[in-house]
Amino acid sequence: MALALPDQLTQLEAARKIVLGDAALYPQIVSGILPIVGASARLELRRWGAEFLAETFASPAFTSALKENSAVGVLGTLKDLLEIPGEDPEVLKNVVQTAASIYSFIFRYMYVQPCFRSRRQAFPCLGVDAPEEITQQKGSDLHYDFSLALQTRMMYPYGIRWRQSNPIY
Repeated sequence: MALALPDQLTQLEAARKIVLGDAALYPQIVSGILPIVGASARLELRRWGAEFLAETFASPAFTSALKENSAVGVLGTLKDLLEIPGEDPEVLKNVVQTAASIYSFIFRYMYVQPCFRSRRQAFPCLGVDAPEEITQQKGSDLHYDFSLALQTRMMYPYGIRWRQSNPIY
């Protein structure tokens, strides 16, 4: 049986107080409240959730590493809240504030980290594939991997496939 709205808000406020006391619990609390405050929730819960997410990702107590891990999981809920026709302006304001706070983390996830995920795959942020002689080199340091990506970019400025299809150059 579902809790009454005042009881749900009381429990959500208790969760807020818990994370204010121990910032290490932010990821668990954020992932736990997303289904409760999503697009199908009542307006009061959506308002509380949007405000909480805006506060969470603007908080200096929530470390950047934890924010980066949590940011991707929040995107679906933010998108759903934005797509509600005639949504409450307070909810929209907080969703936009949250999106602005997580923009750099999402950018890093989409465009920077793929360079470091696997040395056998393409380096999409540099627009090149990793040649075989480079992927066989040893080294697991991220700086080393990035230098390999730059080395690949300098060796094959238009990419391996272009180089193979244009042997004249």
